[in-house]
Amino acid sequence: MNDIQILQEMLKPDVQVALQSGQRRLSAKLTDSQSNTTVEVKGLPHDSIVIKADCFKGPFAVFKKGLNIRKIADFVILSND
Repeated sequence: MNDIQILQEMLKPDVQVALQSGQRRLSAKLTDSQSNTTVEVKGLPHDSIVIKADCFKGPFAVFKKGLNIRKIADFVILSND
């Protein structure tokens, strides 16, 4: 089991974005709930996971305090490639 598969097992399904099969690579549709816009990311490696970062309680649930963080990304894309 690789690191991405371990993450998929550990994370709740509602914080993961479903990946769609393409010709040779995967894609993901990322929808921002506040602006109601969607972006499709194509060409993801097969061992990828997309996490909805805006599901976390706040930036300090993930990042160290003391940093001047005002905004964080809505999504995080990880891959072993």
